Amino acid sequence: MGWERRRNGMYYYWKRRIGGRVVSQYVGNSPLIHDMLEEMEALDPEKHQRQIEQQDREQFEKIDRELDKRQAEIRVLMKRVYRANGYHNHNGEWRRKRQ
Repeated sequence: MGWERRRNGMYYYWKRRIGGRVVSQYVGNSPLIHDMLEEMEALDPEKHQRQIEQQDREQFEKIDRELDKRQAEIRVLMKRVYRANGYHNHNGEWRRKRQ
């Protein structure tokens, strides 16, 4: 669904998939139709569900970024603790230094 520029003006078309093909259906081009279509789209439960899912994805991505940041901070702290207690990193494995 959307506005398309054709010849001299803007026209609103609905797009549908019928038998594997996309078919355009002319709806109109007046401001009244524009307002009416916005209201219809606001009532569309599938669109509302997609918006909720998008918000959820964005929130999860924000949480993931925060967890990654905290994990990096913990790694730095653990490295300091190991080194302060006489360990060294050998090929990704922490080992106690020989005395």
